Amino acid sequence: MPEIPVSENIATHPIWVRMESQIAWYIDKSGYNKKWYKVLKFFQITLAISIPVISHVDMAITKWIISIEGALIAIFESIQYMNQYEVLWISHRSTAERLKREKFLFLSAAGPYQGLSESEGLTRLAEQVEEHISIEQANWINNRN
Repeated sequence: MPEIPVSENIATHPIWVRMESQIAWYIDKSGYNKKWYKVLKFFQITLAISIPVISHVDMAITKWIISIEGALIAIFESIQYMNQYEVLWISHRSTAERLKREKFLFLSAAGPYQGLSESEGLTRLAEQVEEHISIEQANWINNRN
């Protein structure tokens, strides 16, 4: 999707710079968490599927292989649980989308930005952006405890 051009006054305004950097940060972190969640789940599923197959192999080492696979599944699930990759993936992506929504509402002079001057709109945008970021930070703190 091509970027919508904005005036120099808007593009250099502190809230615009902050909003753009936060959108990029949340998209980047969402992708990072999505990748790790899917990698860990892929290995858990692969190991879980292989256990019944390996159990039919009649070798002395079979018990050890199955035990190690079971332990790896538990380790991968523990890593996923401790780091909350799935929760953070969804949460960061949602915040990025909310920030993008605010951006496009502002650029369209729609919603809470309707009828506002550029200065008033930027002030409202600052309030909205900071509210979304503070909600995300509060959720992050709650998920860490």
